[in-house]
Amino acid sequence: MQKNRELLDLLDPLEDVLSFDLTAHLLGVSREQLFKYDALSEDIPSHVEARVRFLNAVCGYLLGAYNDDGIRAWFLRKRVQLDNKSPAGVLSGEWNPDDAKPRAVLKLARQLIS
Repeated sequence: MQKNRELLDLLDPLEDVLSFDLTAHLLGVSREQLFKYDALSEDIPSHVEARVRFLNAVCGYLLGAYNDDGIRAWFLRKRVQLDNKSPAGVLSGEWNPDDAKPRAVLKLARQLIS
C-alpha cells in the first residue's frame, strides 16, 4: 500500500489539473476504478502506474506554458503531428508509454519548453 500512497501523490495533481473524468479516460480506467485507487481500496496495476508517471511528465512540460484550462484543452485539441488525433485520442484505450504514438505526445509537450 505504500507504493499506492506514493502514486496517489502523482495521481491527485493529475485529477486536479485534468479533471477526474479526463484522468480516468487517459488512464484507461472507469470512474469507479479511479475512485477505488483514490480510496486506497485496490492496488494500482503496473500498467496504470506507468501511465500515471507518463501523464505527470507530459503535464510537467505543459505547466510552464498553460494554466489548468489550457492543459485540458491541449489534450483535447487535434494535432497534425499526431495524424490529426488529439493527445487524448492517442492516449485512449490500451496504450503503453513506450509505444511510438504516446512518445510522440510526450515529444509534442516537450517542444513547448525548448
